[in-house]
Amino acid sequence: MELTTTKKDSLKKFYDAFIIEPSGHIQLKEESKKDYQSFVRKLHQDELPNNWRYEVITDLLQNFCNEYDTENLEDVLPEIVDSLVDVYNYDLIEWLKGDIMRGSFRELRELNIDNPNMTVFDLIRQLQYECIYDMGSMILNEYYF
Repeated sequence: MELTTTKKDSLKKFYDAFIIEPSGHIQLKEESKKDYQSFVRKLHQDELPNNWRYEVITDLLQNFCNEYDTENLEDVLPEIVDSLVDVYNYDLIEWLKGDIMRGSFRELRELNIDNPNMTVFDLIRQLQYECIYDMGSMILNEYYF
């Protein structure tokens, strides 16, 4: 008899591969590195390892495992991502400061900028949304377990 795992079980296993310290520092458990480290690096999308990425990965996984029905995760991904985007301008600046390449002009040109009343913060928020959405899509669509 072949053992199969459901998508939700795989997502839960991935979530359980992290150590989330009370201080907010997040890292992979030593015994989980061989299974997940290359995928976590891929989720960093050419950024150096940073806690913001780890926070988003674990927040996405927590939402996927606990908050939503597994059947329609792809359908609710925009809602989940929207809930993870920073609301406060200060937090957006801190996010951009964490890796200044996040605000590259190449990425700005790729955004849908139709509203003439958009502020710089709206642009940063849109960049952050796209970044989180890409990570969520990768988690849901990649075979990493």
